[in-house]
Amino acid sequence: MTPQRKLIIDILKSTKSHPDALWIYQNAIKKMPRMGLGTVYRTLDQLERDGEIKRIDFKGIAHYDANVNVHPHLLCSKCGKIVDISDSYDLDIKNFDLKGFKVESINLDIIGICPECQSRKGES
Repeated sequence: MTPQRKLIIDILKSTKSHPDALWIYQNAIKKMPRMGLGTVYRTLDQLERDGEIKRIDFKGIAHYDANVNVHPHLLCSKCGKIVDISDSYDLDIKNFDLKGFKVESINLDIIGICPECQSRKGES
């Protein structure tokens, strides 16, 4: 485990905001000023391939999540915010008719408008 990799994992575990690579980079250089943005992208790609983080693509931007357990997200189509529905959510796939399909992973994202965007003047 490289120091860069450990720092990026620590940054992701310290937030529930599902940040993008630029946000991670901006926080990483506070502790490791010589780290490059390319290192952040390469490390995030490797962490995802290794199954240590999840990537959530929304509105053309890759966001990252250190919680690799099956859990759904709420995604705001106005502001782009991503929120975990519940860390304790347990999806019981036994109740689904899977037609013999072998499940490797499950992604459940619900897209809508967050309460903050709904309350802005002129929004519904």
